[in-house]
Amino acid sequence: MRRLLSFFAFACAVLPVPAMAFDWSPDTTRYLSDPSFVPKKGQIESQSIYSYSKSSAKWVYISGANTENSSSSSNEFQEVLRYGVTDRLTVGLNDNYHASHGKATYASGGETDSSSFGLGNPQVSSSYRLVPQGKSPVSVDTEISYTPNIKKNSYQSEGGVIAVSREMVSLTLLAEVGANHSDSYNGSDTMDDVWEYYYEMASQLRFAKRWALNSGITFSKTTSQTAVSNGNTTNYSYDMNVDPYVAIQYGLVPNKVVLGLQYAHGFTGDEHLSGYYNGTWTDRSGDTVALHLRALF
Repeated sequence: MRRLLSFFAFACAVLPVPAMAFDWSPDTTRYLSDPSFVPKKGQIESQSIYSYSKSSAKWVYISGANTENSSSSSNEFQEVLRYGVTDRLTVGLNDNYHASHGKATYASGGETDSSSFGLGNPQVSSSYRLVPQGKSPVSVDTEISYTPNIKKNSYQSEGGVIAVSREMVSLTLLAEVGANHSDSYNGSDTMDDVWEYYYEMASQLRFAKRWALNSGITFSKTTSQTAVSNGNTTNYSYDMNVDPYVAIQYGLVPNKVVLGLQYAHGFTGDEHLSGYYNGTWTDRSGDTVALHLRALF
């Protein structure tokens, strides 16, 4: 909790002195990089994202002994495309390439290293603005997504989201709830279906002609599951994750090309194992720095 409070203290500290007076009157401009943004009919939105992340955790055996500490780092490139079929209906496609490295250090003194790289599974999506702001005080959007399990040792997944947002000249506020269902595991192990539920609060403060500050926090929870590997059964249960972030945005070409720099910290919940493996992955956390380039054509 202390680290969470420190994070938000930092976010408040970096808020610059506004270069213009704030305007809280309703607005329907659709600002690029705004959390509620959707492209209009015929527009193509592109997001090119590079991110670097580091994470760590420690394994505590059921006896209470800390027998392993792990750390990992990852570089990822992601491309997201969305097309406005109408002013309210969009279709999207995204994929990523990652290169990651992991290291495990054991209480016995030994170490192991691992690495992976390659393309991720592509995701297709579609969103629809059920209620546009103007006809109501808020906008209401819904989105569905599908990710096939093309890669080995990955799930097929389907997701759904509903979001409510209020856009003003200087500020946008958004609240979103969603769920992802992962099934049809593509691997030699047998893995149960698993659900992830999440709630997100996000905002954008437009404090100068070209500058904006995005911030938000996501709470997520994954359901328990069972895995069978080489005939051995392990049960998994997960505590809640809390993921706050803050990002500064600059309009290279106002509302056409936007460059953003984001920092996120993951307060990852414990992962509890029982059965063949007995113990807990605890003290799990991660940091991510990402560079976003958004363009509207």
